[in-house]
Amino acid sequence: LPAEWKHSGVTVNIPGVVMNLLRDPNNLPKRGESVANDDEMLRIAGRQIRAGITLKGLSVAQFDGSARYTLENTLAAAIGVSPQAVKCVNCEAVETQDTKAEAHMVEKGKSRRSKRKDNMVPAAKLKTQSCLVEFSVTAPPGMTQAFITKALANIEFSTKVSKWLTVSEAAQLKKVRQASVGNVSKTGVTHVALTGSWDIPEDPGANVEISVLVYNKMFELQTVVDPSTRGNYLIKHYSTHEYTDRNQRKSAHELLSIDVDAMPYESYFLFFVISSSRGLQDLVHPNVELYDMKTKELGPLINMRLHNIHLFESSKSGQGQGQSVIMCMMARQADGWKLDALGVRTGGSVGKYTEIKRTIGEILRVKTLGQGTKKRLAGGKTFTAPYKETRSLRGAIAAVREQHRRRENGEES
Repeated sequence: LPAEWKHSGVTVNIPGVVMNLLRDPNNLPKRGESVANDDEMLRIAGRQIRAGITLKGLSVAQFDGSARYTLENTLAAAIGVSPQAVKCVNCEAVETQDTKAEAHMVEKGKSRRSKRKDNMVPAAKLKTQSCLVEFSVTAPPGMTQAFITKALANIEFSTKVSKWLTVSEAAQLKKVRQASVGNVSKTGVTHVALTGSWDIPEDPGANVEISVLVYNKMFELQTVVDPSTRGNYLIKHYSTHEYTDRNQRKSAHELLSIDVDAMPYESYFLFFVISSSRGLQDLVHPNVELYDMKTKELGPLINMRLHNIHLFESSKSGQGQGQSVIMCMMARQADGWKLDALGVRTGGSVGKYTEIKRTIGEILRVKTLGQGTKKRLAGGKTFTAPYKETRSLRGAIAAVREQHRRRENGEES
């Protein structure tokens, strides 16, 4: 892996997948089975913010396990995250200038004080013990890196931490005269782009498009982003453009831009679907690629391609009707994300999501429930969805914005 990907916490298990046979939901590996992670192509670690806090009046020898525990809890409370999200990674001694030393300055060769600072020397040098503690903060789902970075850079944050340390349970931290935070930096993947492409069939009547369906942890449909909706500031759908290579092969390309940093916690599963209005015979070599927008010049993180399915599927029923392929799924994994290759056939097309939602319901049950459950939820057209369809993504975004505004204004602890 490139060093930039490793620094961002990206782990690529399967860089590329080529499939020539589509699957049904009941063919997918279930959670708890030995092959449960065979479809996992990519894992993205949680977003982190690194910074350093200078503790004036505290030596490195005094920074023991008790002081570390208390400092982590104090920083977590000041930021507004759980204590498990803050980790102290290093402590080293630093030299700091005591502001009280200026009161002990006298004029050279005279007993009285002078207003000229170039003639001032310290009457008694005050030795200040200080240490620099480097720490990391893992941004929890629903809280952006920008919000945490702004909080750490605010001078009021350092003042708040200084006051809380003086009344902490750790006796050695009560000796801290001043705490100041600096060297704030961000790591991790915040924006990704998923590109979908396919060869344009010779028949000009073919209509192929890509869409994304967002579900929460309770399997409730939150929103659908397709060419007709164009999405929102979290997920944006860009218009189709055509490309002709040097072999005169024409292909269509669509782009989905996803802000994973600002994605609310309620958005738990993202399904990427390529649909055809007349059948799978129009899906000629569909392909999806995932990019990290910070390092897009290094190429795609993963690539998934379906090879010749338009030939294998052309003899099956459903020609002339809308059919789709659920290409892959992004799901939350701890504080980060993972991407699983699916390649599942389904009915429906863009604007006609009934069959697509039924198939996704089966995928969610197979991928998230244990081995003892049934392989299929229901059969045929009598399927009853186990979720309630909502359009709550906009409401969830507004709730997260309001929560951040209250924290910044100090209206909630």
